[in-house]
Amino acid sequence: TPIPSPGTKNILSNLEKYESRSMQGQMPIIWDRAEDFNIYDKHGNKWIDFTSTIFVANVGHGNKNIRNAVKEVLNKPLLHTYAYVNEERIRYHKRLIKFAGAPFEKAFLLSAGSESTEAALKLMRMNGQKNNKRNLGLICVERNWHGRTMGAQLMSGDPSQRAWIGYHDPNIHHIPFPYPWALNGKTGEEFLEMGLESLQESGIDLENDICGFMLETFQGWGAIFYPTDFVQAIKKICKQNNILLTFDEMQSGFARTGRKFGYEHYG
Repeated sequence: TPIPSPGTKNILSNLEKYESRSMQGQMPIIWDRAEDFNIYDKHGNKWIDFTSTIFVANVGHGNKNIRNAVKEVLNKPLLHTYAYVNEERIRYHKRLIKFAGAPFEKAFLLSAGSESTEAALKLMRMNGQKNNKRNLGLICVERNWHGRTMGAQLMSGDPSQRAWIGYHDPNIHHIPFPYPWALNGKTGEEFLEMGLESLQESGIDLENDICGFMLETFQGWGAIFYPTDFVQAIKKICKQNNILLTFDEMQSGFARTGRKFGYEHYG
């Protein structure tokens, strides 16, 4: 049918009455069912889903293994245990750690990407306390995105998106993203040095004032990777200064980029 298909405008208008506009602005398509990488509406129109709904369907919509596993749990029926133990959780942790490989040893299961980056923020600052840092500073990258909650937005690199908070944490610092057109013939390592020099000129000492480095593994909204030597230089600096290096893999993890996790592209 023509797009928008019949009835679509009425459904979207009805939804606007009840849903915050923060969820609006997508293409005028009403998803009805999905199979593998295809999306269908009620009228039989068909699309390829390049989004994998960001981080939910990267092994395909309606994957039979997942559907069967969900049905098995629904039929128990035991939907949730929170902190209490069930056997599924034990099996999943073992498989997850095996899949992740070294250096990972343990996992902490959470509900959403923002919650994960908030937990990472806490871990980085606890690492700073453990190492008796003078300040619990974090270095993040401009134009990266880490979620909608307060800590996640303070780490995100778009000032307009965090304006609602009303202040900026003076111990969260941002350095420029090494866009290919911004390098101007410099290596990734040289570009990093420029960003860090500006922090050091403002009185920030990496050894005493920085406890964590947060990278969105590639810039999600631009689908742009860092130069490999940019990330490798960060790893070296972190090791030298007792800084915890964190990769936000919400959009790049679990084989979406062809590796188990996106950070592996940087050696």
